[in-house]
Amino acid sequence: MRHVVIFCASILNRFFASVECVKRRLNPLEAYLVVMSNAERAGGLVLAATPKMKQEHHIKTGSRMYELPTWDKRIIIAPPRMKLYLKV
Repeated sequence: MRHVVIFCASILNRFFASVECVKRRLNPLEAYLVVMSNAERAGGLVLAATPKMKQEHHIKTGSRMYELPTWDKRIIIAPPRMKLYLKV
């Protein structure tokens, strides 16, 4: 049962980032986007990240704001919108 819970959490995290991309008319597989809580703080927490962020920058759920590469201007930081995710 434990593996099922972990698998579901992984899917939901990617789902949040995908919803944010689609709302911005971006391809979730090509966009550089993270859903982040408390982005105004250096310790802001990544709640979800697109595959490109994981592949190229090694940013994943649980990464912190200070870990994001500041030189990459393609990165979009989206605040979490839980009501939106529940509607979708």
